[in-house]
Amino acid sequence: MKISGFDPLCSGLPAIEGGNKESIGNILESSIKSTVNNILKSYTGYFDIFSEMIQNSMDSTQKKFIAKGNSYIPRLWIYIDLKQKSIRLVDNGIGMNLEEFLLCFRPNVSFKRGDNLRGNKGVGATFLAYGFNYISLQTKNNGCFFSSILRQGRQWVDDTSDRIPRPLLEEQKFDVPELLNEESGTVFENQVNWIRW
Repeated sequence: MKISGFDPLCSGLPAIEGGNKESIGNILESSIKSTVNNILKSYTGYFDIFSEMIQNSMDSTQKKFIAKGNSYIPRLWIYIDLKQKSIRLVDNGIGMNLEEFLLCFRPNVSFKRGDNLRGNKGVGATFLAYGFNYISLQTKNNGCFFSSILRQGRQWVDDTSDRIPRPLLEEQKFDVPELLNEESGTVFENQVNWIRW
């Protein structure tokens, strides 16, 4: 293997002659979990979940307002279900395309550029996905609908025995009544275990 030209930040496994590909895979997997864990440690307040959800929705509606102008009326719907211990936020902003939908939970990936938006570090959605054990993400954009659930994000991060596999998206039926008459929008819903009554 040539050292010159090797990208230490590449997402694939490098081909190392005589090297143990499984060992390299374990090292990369561990570094991903470490990155997510470090992001979660940077969130220390009970209200961070509200801040991240609202900030993302406001950025989405701001981008749509910039594109559409006064013909667009930005809307946010915020639901807090004390019995189910869930928080649900719906916006009628720009929504996501498939690439954005699939990669938005990835650490340090941001699709927000310019326009004086509130967040663009690429860690907020990671926090929403892996700081809790349930997140539902649904979006509508240009006639396309994407909807999924991610379970056990926090359990995976906290697992030191490597018994809990990294969670994968589960496709679900798109069901967002608030967006029925909207051309685009997104909903994040988290179940939060820290709510105490």
